[in-house]
Amino acid sequence: MSTLLGSTSTRPSDHSPWTGEKTSPSPGSSSKSIPPPFQHQTASADTGNCSSCNLHLIRERMSWSEARNHCISKYTNLASIPVSDIQWAISKLLMYPDSAPGAWIGLRRSRVWGYWYWVDEEPLNFNYWGKGEPNNPPFERCGMVSRSPGKNFTWEDECCGVRLPFICYSKRNNTV
Repeated sequence: MSTLLGSTSTRPSDHSPWTGEKTSPSPGSSSKSIPPPFQHQTASADTGNCSSCNLHLIRERMSWSEARNHCISKYTNLASIPVSDIQWAISKLLMYPDSAPGAWIGLRRSRVWGYWYWVDEEPLNFNYWGKGEPNNPPFERCGMVSRSPGKNFTWEDECCGVRLPFICYSKRNNTV
């Protein structure tokens, strides 16, 4: 079972999704602005091969390779999604106001053989590809979770150079 720290099953638009406190945008500011303390969100996952893992949403936008290097240097790696419970936890992490179309995950297409794999060597037994995805093999070789309306946080292939937020994972005993 996955547990999302500090969340509820619904998120009223006038309440902070992390603290539940009533929020009011300052005059002249957008309600979609991200306060600095919320540039990084963490959830816990207790399922599959990621037993006792933390998932970290990093809102700084990077290319897929930059994101992976950041995750390896600060955590463990980009997140893999071997089971639906981790997909659910990642979907909950991505319910924040932002204009980003999605977030990088550790899903990559082999340049030589064309198959998709997780960079942390988890088997690709579970998938949550969106309708018609993956759809552009020669140019879109990296995987992301979509935040587009109506796509229900499904996976898409994307050009690896696009700058997106990303999701890292770490074992709970790792320090940051």
